[in-house]
Amino acid sequence: MPQPDNRTCADLLLAEREGVVTRFTTEDAWTLGSLMRQSAMAGCLAVAIEITIAREPVFFTRLANAAEDNRHWVERKRRVVERFHHSSLYMRLLAQEEGYDFHHRYGLSPDLFAAFGGAVPIFQTDGNLIGTATISGLPDIEDHDFVVEHLRRFRAQGN
Repeated sequence: MPQPDNRTCADLLLAEREGVVTRFTTEDAWTLGSLMRQSAMAGCLAVAIEITIAREPVFFTRLANAAEDNRHWVERKRRVVERFHHSSLYMRLLAQEEGYDFHHRYGLSPDLFAAFGGAVPIFQTDGNLIGTATISGLPDIEDHDFVVEHLRRFRAQGN
């Protein structure tokens, strides 16, 4: 499994701050998802994208040539964020840094949980997890970076 460009868990925790918002409505979820979709389409990426609020999918798209399996990967990565309130890449890197098997340590089924990059938490400024932004279809580090970059763009637009 590739290391994320020598990033540490501390680096990934800093990146999670990109997902801190003052509010996050269904309209905001649609805006973020649409921004991600437009970028993915422009890059001809074969990906699935999901945005949730309070564990409920609000936005989902699977672009041309994305595999049906990408939807399953999105769900598995999202469950990691919902369970641990950290990005799915952070949880993978934490397991690597501390030398344990993610699924064994937490007693989680690999059919339901995937600690691979691509799912990022969206926090309210009060620290509560409000939602998730997830993508699947690229190498996991690229999936993670795609989401973080689009959360930055979303916030830069005044959201």
